[in-house]
Amino acid sequence: MRKNNNKETFIVPPSIQLLFDNNQLELIKTLCLLFSLSKKRRQKYNKVSDIIFYYSIVNFDMLKILEEEESNEISRNFYYRFQENINQIILELLNLKFAEIKGGITSKTADLGIRLTNEGILFVDELEINYFSKLINEYLNVIELVSNDSKNKNLLKGVSK
Repeated sequence: MRKNNNKETFIVPPSIQLLFDNNQLELIKTLCLLFSLSKKRRQKYNKVSDIIFYYSIVNFDMLKILEEEESNEISRNFYYRFQENINQIILELLNLKFAEIKGGITSKTADLGIRLTNEGILFVDELEINYFSKLINEYLNVIELVSNDSKNKNLLKGVSK
C-alpha cells in the first residue's frame, strides 16, 4: 500500500491482476468458441449475442443456472461483464485479422455477425496447449446440449419469465 497526497492507494501485483483481468486469455477463449461454433453450426456468421451466451455458460459455470433454474452461488455479473468486454475483444480479433464481421452501421452489437478468417482458424489449429483442446470440446458439448433460445438467455440474464 502506498500513500499519495494523504490518500491510500492499493497497488495490485501484475501476477494477481493477470489472474482476474486477462484480456489475452479472454480473446483466445473467444477464438476457441468461434472455432467450435464454426464446427457445429452451418451458419457462416454467428451473432455476438450467441457468443456471449455460450462463453458465459462454459467459462463462468452458468450451466448450473439453466439446469437448476435457481442458483445463488453464481453471479450473473460475469455475464454482463463479458457483454461489456466483447466489443474490445471483437476489435482486437479484427485488428489481428482473425475474424470478420457482418452488419450495418445501425446494427446493435448483439446482432452483428462474426466469423473466423482462415488466419483465425489456423491460429486455433496450432494451439498446442491441452487446456484449449479441452475448452473446445467443452464448447462443442454445450453447443450441442444447450438450446440458445430466449428462455435460456433470460435465465442467464436473471430476467423474470
